[in-house]
Amino acid sequence: MNYIKLVEVEDELFDRNLLEINSLDKAENYVDEIYKAEMLESFDTLKYVEVVSGFAKKRFYHGLSHYNIYENWIAVLAGKVFWTHMSAIVNSDDILKYPYGLCSQQTIVFMELLKRKDILINSLRDDKVFVSKYGISAIKQIEAHMLTYLAIHLILIKNKKTGLYYFLNGISKNKKEIFTKRSLAIFKHLLLN
Repeated sequence: MNYIKLVEVEDELFDRNLLEINSLDKAENYVDEIYKAEMLESFDTLKYVEVVSGFAKKRFYHGLSHYNIYENWIAVLAGKVFWTHMSAIVNSDDILKYPYGLCSQQTIVFMELLKRKDILINSLRDDKVFVSKYGISAIKQIEAHMLTYLAIHLILIKNKKTGLYYFLNGISKNKKEIFTKRSLAIFKHLLLN
């Protein structure tokens, strides 16, 4: 890893041993191992979220991780000219290559780990009251809405390929999502920017 010397801060939860977890796949494996060591057979959503949260808090010092000139020269230039946060790392795998992360960067890693387990959607599917009142179609609408919401934000930060993936995934969950204002905005930004 090529980063500046770590300075120990007394009230940080940072655990230096977690630096070897430098990809989302490794993070998911680590979190799953911790969770399995503490849980019984059935999946406890709250406990899993607590384990993921604990990992995210201990994996990073509080601070902004930036792309360097070799990783993303456009973001670095924009950060120098316009605003330092323009060079902030927003890809979860890239964030995990560094020991520093702002709350938003830590949250990106946190949310990506939860997304891999479909935490919200699985919780809704398991909720018998919700399913009996609103039906499975409502869950698909919520999932489609979440995916297209993520898509527009990815496209706005110029991550069009991943944004398009989430958009198409959202449309596959609920075809009506294509007729929303959000979808029009997605098309606009895909075609014009």
